Amino acid sequence: RLRTAGTVTTARCGTPHASLLSDAASDQWLLYTVLTTAAATGYRLGVSTKLGRLATGPICAMGLTFVAAGTGALPPASAPVSAAQGLAVRLATPLLLFGANL
Repeated sequence: RLRTAGTVTTARCGTPHASLLSDAASDQWLLYTVLTTAAATGYRLGVSTKLGRLATGPICAMGLTFVAAGTGALPPASAPVSAAQGLAVRLATPLLLFGANL
């Protein structure tokens, strides 16, 4: 319950849907946020669960994004998706070549 200038209002939240992230197809920053969250969750699963330690964090993150794309939570290929892929390749390539251990 929220109090506003002497009145009481009740905040309500709708139920989440897989299509809730459909705006990610047009909003580049939302897409980056979703992909970063998937990477962080994959890393956490890779550190804290038996299956995650067996499969490693990056594989868990790829699995999460695979499921999200399959259920429609992530958008199909579009300009922001291509931009995110290009950014990831441009950042990952030098790190792999230099053997960076982040």
